[in-house]
Amino acid sequence: MGDLNARIGDQTAAVHHPQRLVSDHLVDTRGRWLLNFCRMSNLVVLNGTLYEAGSIGAFTSFQPQGQTTIDYILASPPVLSHLSPAAMSVVHMDWSDHDLLALHLAIAHPVQTDSDDDDLSRLIPVDHFRQRTHKSSLDLTVNGLLHLAANPAEMLNHFYGHATAPSNIASWYVAASSDHASQRASFAAVLRPCSPANFAHTTTHANGMDRNILLAISVILKTTPVDCKLVVYTSSQSVIRLICFDAANRAANSWVGANGDVLKRVCVRIQKRTAQLGLYYLNKHRPNEHCKAVFSLARQALHSPFASSFLFHPLEVSLPSRGWSPPIDCPSLRKVLTSLPEFPEPHIPGTHISTHMFSIDDANSHRGRHKERLAQLENLRHLLDAPSLKSWWDLIRTWTDAKPRSVEVTGMQL
Repeated sequence: MGDLNARIGDQTAAVHHPQRLVSDHLVDTRGRWLLNFCRMSNLVVLNGTLYEAGSIGAFTSFQPQGQTTIDYILASPPVLSHLSPAAMSVVHMDWSDHDLLALHLAIAHPVQTDSDDDDLSRLIPVDHFRQRTHKSSLDLTVNGLLHLAANPAEMLNHFYGHATAPSNIASWYVAASSDHASQRASFAAVLRPCSPANFAHTTTHANGMDRNILLAISVILKTTPVDCKLVVYTSSQSVIRLICFDAANRAANSWVGANGDVLKRVCVRIQKRTAQLGLYYLNKHRPNEHCKAVFSLARQALHSPFASSFLFHPLEVSLPSRGWSPPIDCPSLRKVLTSLPEFPEPHIPGTHISTHMFSIDDANSHRGRHKERLAQLENLRHLLDAPSLKSWWDLIRTWTDAKPRSVEVTGMQL
């Protein structure tokens, strides 16, 4: 009895052994070795037979790559006479990625032991595992340790669950706009230019662009079938990283932080999905036709008196302890995808610029042309090294805004 790391499908060691119904149909090299060992040792595999209670042939191992049956109970033929139907149980354990195997033996005669103090009543009955509904202190402790030991990808897979191959794919473009003077904002989503499915709403969160992007994604998740793969393009890298990397930590901390209520709604709807969700960065400085359409729609909604106002009602639901898991015979896929790294790449100053175009004049050039071109080169280097768009525009304004000049002639002198 135990983890044998072998997959034997629905095979049996001998033709007269009980037939088996299984969920894992793959037979690997270790499985063939195990079948040969059972054949030589005259052992019967109980998994998948009528001796198994509940779902016959259940999976026993649950890994990020998928579900398998690699834990078995092997018994010699004389033991079968002491087994009643459903004597074997496969019990799910929260703190392990393997299920627990339990076997109940009906023995009419006393069991000979090495000590007179041993008593069968001390053995834990199988009903203890079948009927257990509460979590023991050991379960809670091990769950906490596993949570601390899991890497971010494992935590996210456990949080969202897995996905299966979708029936079709839908691509959405999402954008937000705001007007600080009127304290209004808007968000829009475009399936394709001029599509009747496109939508836009106004909100009162003028200072929360990320919040409006999250609201748009929440509406898309609500209106799209759960078995349809979604690809969402947005210009907010922080929203992408929030959903794809930080959601599990935010949930563990009771959604404390900015936009926790909207993020919770998004995560609930992702967990209910069976298809994948892809979130990809949309560079609005290199727009395509869809990008132009969604930003135009967001600006139109912001300034239109007829745009509908979006009312947000927080969800009064609790997240499940584990996300959706694929049914039998369905391939297991990661549910949330992105091409962005978990952390932004650090800005490295010191951009190298070729100076061949500036070296056509020397220091003796007419009217200081050489000095002027060196200044242009330095200004270009500063622009390329700007760590953000705001810093880039601050440099432009510093160079182009009117300079304060001291008064050359005072009033007293006049």
